[in-house]
Amino acid sequence: MGAEQAISRESLQHFSSPFSKYTDTSSSPSTYNMPVQKSDVLTIPGEEEWRITPVAWKQSMREFRKNYLCIEFTNTRADETEKTNFLYVSEELLDNFKSSKIERTDTGFKLTVDNDYMYGQQKGNKYRFLVYHDKSRSIFQHRFVEGTLAAIGRQATEITTKLGYGDAKVISQTIAGVIGDKLHEF
Repeated sequence: MGAEQAISRESLQHFSSPFSKYTDTSSSPSTYNMPVQKSDVLTIPGEEEWRITPVAWKQSMREFRKNYLCIEFTNTRADETEKTNFLYVSEELLDNFKSSKIERTDTGFKLTVDNDYMYGQQKGNKYRFLVYHDKSRSIFQHRFVEGTLAAIGRQATEITTKLGYGDAKVISQTIAGVIGDKLHEF
């Protein structure tokens, strides 16, 4: 049986994206009913920890490829079960993001989630990540996952192999079928 056949959607429930290692997957699904919400305050690290992540998509019969900065965030809301995930900021809006969306702290920055952000997530409101970009872009959620896997390359393969899922490329192809939804607005 090939690696692609051995991976089922059920086996990906804890690896539906590279974000799953940042959440407590031992809890029952009912604990995942309050992912990042509008008005939540998030903390993010300093710029030295922001990773350039390529995102490619098709829209209006044209192909696009833009760089986003992938930034790990921590939600400060006390009752939040999914404390940590990722924020993607388009490179073109980085100056605006830095000047109007974030505030410096002793350890990095903080931001408040508002209508300017979009989000992607797995079904059941799990593994919610945020996107700050031009909202006229019609990008499916899995494009950010694929970009992240491409950006971390060898590390992604090592992680997925250790978890028993095999090649990250196969994971990426499977993810495309699992979370092929458009981004959502708050």
